[in-house]
Amino acid sequence: MDPTSVLARLGMLAEPPTLSPEEIFPEGANVEFVTVAGERHIALRVWERGVGETRSCGTGVCAAAWVAMVRDGAAASTSYVVDVPGGRLRVTRRDDGELLLTGPAVLGVRGSVTI
Repeated sequence: MDPTSVLARLGMLAEPPTLSPEEIFPEGANVEFVTVAGERHIALRVWERGVGETRSCGTGVCAAAWVAMVRDGAAASTSYVVDVPGGRLRVTRRDDGELLLTGPAVLGVRGSVTI
């Protein structure tokens, strides 16, 4: 099944996901919905606490890629492609164990505040 259609079945993420037991995260939590899209390739959508669904989340993308890398027994210097509604990203596990996130950066919202 196409990973995009799997994530589309979630419908609109208009309400915070239900967390159980609720008392563990009394203020909510970021929740990533992840599916395998291919070899070293995942896709995800994210609900960010206090914001709602976002087009991407660097922390969530890296966390999901890291879990996939551990699941697959991936060696250092391995890269995974991660598709999010905002575009395609790449997460590389560096030799020192750190993760490197690369991809396009696009300004999604601009605003100003008068105090």
